[in-house]
Amino acid sequence: MISDIEIRPATLFDLDGILKVSEIYIKETASFTNNIADVTRYLRDYYSYSKLESELVRENTYFYIALKNKSIVAYMTLNEYDSRTIFLNNLDNYFQIQRLFSISEFRNESLYDEFLNIAITKAKDFKYKDIIIDLYENNKLDIDYFTKHGFDNFFEFDHKIGAMTRHNIVLKRNL
Repeated sequence: MISDIEIRPATLFDLDGILKVSEIYIKETASFTNNIADVTRYLRDYYSYSKLESELVRENTYFYIALKNKSIVAYMTLNEYDSRTIFLNNLDNYFQIQRLFSISEFRNESLYDEFLNIAITKAKDFKYKDIIIDLYENNKLDIDYFTKHGFDNFFEFDHKIGAMTRHNIVLKRNL
């Protein structure tokens, strides 16, 4: 464990901090070249308080937060079964890392290792054969991290956000 970072399951009381990290992460990593309206719409549609609240209490979804000095600096969302946000016809026994978001100064291998260990342990405990994560193609730092840790490019898809199209890459690792 990282000495000055605490990782624990999230609660409803953590939503404000999770929202803050989401907004910072999206703005830092998404490289939106369109206009601010698209960024605002994306955050509103996918990272509103009510949306994240419903995810946090949803069955088969697991949120973990990283705290430094009692402030949330990163979080991870894991999904299984019908809580998964990507449904794959050619893969049925998989666990999903839906999000691994952090503020830039905490986007490092040590913290990601802690989160990845939690995800892999949980997936193995539930007897999953594979674990997946989907990432925005311009998020090279995260793509490089997961590739270095045994994830391979599984497939790609386009995600429409306002007037722009965002290209995502789904990475998969066998457990």
